[in-house]
Amino acid sequence: LFYVNYFAAKCEDDFNRRRDYYEKAVQDKDYKVESLFELYSYYFNRSMSLKAVEYINKALEIKPNDPILNSEKYYFYSLSSILGNLAEKEIEEIYNLNRGNANVLRVMFYLWDERGFEEKEKIFKEYQKIRSDRFIVYKLFYLYSESGRKEEAIGVIKNYLNEFQYDRDLIKELCSYEIKLGICDDVEKILSDYLKYAPDWAKGREMLGEALLQCGRNDEALKEFEKSLLLNPQNDNLKRRLSYLKPEEDLFYSSYKIQESEISKGKDEYKDQSLQILLDNTFVLVEKSGLSSRYCQFAAKIQSPYGAQIMSGFPITYDPDWQEVRVIEASAKREDGSTLRADSYTTSFLSDPQYQLYYRNRQLVLTFSGLKKGDTVFIEYLITDKSEANAYGNYFGDFVPFQNIYPVLNKIYTLKVPENLKITYNDVGLDIEPIVVKTAGYSIYQWSKKDIPQLKNEAYAPGFSEISPYLHISTFNSWEDLGKWYSSFIKDQWELSETAKKLVHQIAQGKTATIDKVIEIQKWVLSNTRYVGLEFGVHGYKPYKASQVFESRFGDCKDKALLLCAMLKEVNVDADMALLRTRNLGRIEKNPASLSSFNHAIAYIPELDLFLDATAEFSGIKEIPYLDQGVDALVVSSDGKAEVKTIPLNSSEENVFYAKYNFDLKKGDPQVEVEGSYFIKGVEASMIRADFQNPDKRKETLEKQLSRNYPASKVEEAGFSDITDTNKDINITFKGKMNGVLKIIGNSTYSGSLWLGNTSLSSTYCALSERKFAIEIPYALKQVYDITYKIQQGASVSVPEEKEIVSKFGTFKRIVKRENNLVNVVSEVSLKLTRVEVDDYREFKSFLGEVDKMTSERIQIKW
Repeated sequence: LFYVNYFAAKCEDDFNRRRDYYEKAVQDKDYKVESLFELYSYYFNRSMSLKAVEYINKALEIKPNDPILNSEKYYFYSLSSILGNLAEKEIEEIYNLNRGNANVLRVMFYLWDERGFEEKEKIFKEYQKIRSDRFIVYKLFYLYSESGRKEEAIGVIKNYLNEFQYDRDLIKELCSYEIKLGICDDVEKILSDYLKYAPDWAKGREMLGEALLQCGRNDEALKEFEKSLLLNPQNDNLKRRLSYLKPEEDLFYSSYKIQESEISKGKDEYKDQSLQILLDNTFVLVEKSGLSSRYCQFAAKIQSPYGAQIMSGFPITYDPDWQEVRVIEASAKREDGSTLRADSYTTSFLSDPQYQLYYRNRQLVLTFSGLKKGDTVFIEYLITDKSEANAYGNYFGDFVPFQNIYPVLNKIYTLKVPENLKITYNDVGLDIEPIVVKTAGYSIYQWSKKDIPQLKNEAYAPGFSEISPYLHISTFNSWEDLGKWYSSFIKDQWELSETAKKLVHQIAQGKTATIDKVIEIQKWVLSNTRYVGLEFGVHGYKPYKASQVFESRFGDCKDKALLLCAMLKEVNVDADMALLRTRNLGRIEKNPASLSSFNHAIAYIPELDLFLDATAEFSGIKEIPYLDQGVDALVVSSDGKAEVKTIPLNSSEENVFYAKYNFDLKKGDPQVEVEGSYFIKGVEASMIRADFQNPDKRKETLEKQLSRNYPASKVEEAGFSDITDTNKDINITFKGKMNGVLKIIGNSTYSGSLWLGNTSLSSTYCALSERKFAIEIPYALKQVYDITYKIQQGASVSVPEEKEIVSKFGTFKRIVKRENNLVNVVSEVSLKLTRVEVDDYREFKSFLGEVDKMTSERIQIKW
């Protein structure tokens, strides 16, 4: 019974069925310990710690002195920090008593993972004397190879292959390693011999081709690559490699490629950074047909383990319907002269096949395994339009940041366009003039800048386009012209199906006022279509047809905005598309005008002068998300009209949080009885609706939120206004008990909170002694805490005095009222600005410091 279920489990990919087999195996009394150990391993490998330790302990109840079970148990404890260093000592004691037990030694391997080379080599060889298997061969190989002991690394595998000459995995490991070291002759011999035995091994053919390529035998290498591709036609990485190696016409980018000998090796002044970007070179060719190709060349020096982690995956995004990608080079050169080749795989942004029917965006991901400090990564690739015509017509635009969070030693951007294609550019903060050359009917522009230091950001700084240099290019100089072009670009996308039209009229039935139609139709779009944030390729700017979005019930921001506009137009409500750049990306200069400026699309209702975000699921029509506020939007109507409008910022009076607490104090009771209520409107209302959308868990959610700052608080009763109606402000009432409201400060003396919100605004926004960049505050706000303490007879009370602070940044006001045994304190904080310039920083910091001081003051009660 044990073996049947054991082998069935090993063959099973489904985790739940695998567990079921192990549980059946436990019924075999002769192998119960082995079955329990397998269940321990199952849960351990799935990081389910409590279940894992349960099964190892059950096994130990049967065999309490078993060295393997005990060593595993204490190894688990060492990983979980249970018993501290005692766990490691217990394992070492078991090891000392059971030196001849290979399984105990295996546990020691994991425990000693951080130890030095000599200690690990000693214990590995001790194991090898007992059991010379593939496991220990791999252990010794990785130990030697990672320590730079090449001959010993190669030798340990070759010794094993002398006995087991057809072990494919070890042959692959050995040949991959020798290819990196450039030992091509030995690889050729090993693989040639093995391929006589297994001629259909695709990976072996590919590695043989690599070795022949290193030996300079390109024609023979190509033949091996082609054989490998016949055996494994899904190898996209090899397809691209073959296309590069095969002779072809002169490459259009050859003149703009930087040779490796010309690439900087790095600078000492940046050696403390995780990465140095040695080269970031882009060449864009726009053909006379309007189609374009983009050649990218990138080199980076890795200077820390974190840098290696960053470069372990390099994604290249493209739209396979319109573009093709070709990787020219993807390798890492090591300090010892060896080369590490990247693997690649293609992935969809979305796993849901329903979405993939519409969204074809892909990422080709170059992966480097085993990168380390000192490696230099070289990447070159092409993205080429493959359609018959440019989907954008005569439009071309690009937005190129020139600074990175890591230093860039050489940044080059070159654009080659037909002479009759007039471009406008703005190089903000670059302080360089482009080189401009006209030749053979083309204009060539090149911007180049060296030694660009890393971008040092600050908390709450504006978006990157306000704090770092960039290049902005477009064929449009006027926003009006761009708007007219965009209106024409999407003119065929507005059409609704008859089914959709019929539904729109049903939704608006009985509604005569424009605002009522808008509310109902927006409610339907928000409730019945899902947001899928995929904005790339031509559909990064061109929405899908409104009828298609209606049918599929999902879309990105512009898809949902267009559907909303089209539905409103069907019931005679004029509605326009509005393109914008959200606040978090930062403002950009007004010129030139291009689609590259934008990352979001919403709707605009001219009659109501109202902007609506069709992706804001929990926001009402007057609660546009704060990232949409205070920015310029290009409003484009279906008839070709266009204008730039500024989306207004909500005032602090429009974003209100009013909290009321009535505390009933009783001497000696740490838990305070409370009756409370919240009133929320504006930006924070959408957050509350998102948090409390599940009606069955609202009371529980409220209790958790109270307990974040006041642990173990209890909510006994709770009432909520209609949270599902996004166009109504929110009211919440509750009764219960709160912990931590009172603090003991002396004999029978307590202090009580007068402000239950953030009492550290200064450290939130003004932690720095001085700033280089302005502060962006998410939104203006008004918070009020209306707190009443009911005091028992005989207690004396001391209350902070009334106070008012007024500044250009906001206000603080405190009002105190006393009546019989009730003390009421109302504290109000308003932040009126959403941006504080550098020149105002000290004054702003002083204002917040005063506010924090006031909100930290407490009532004192002495019984």
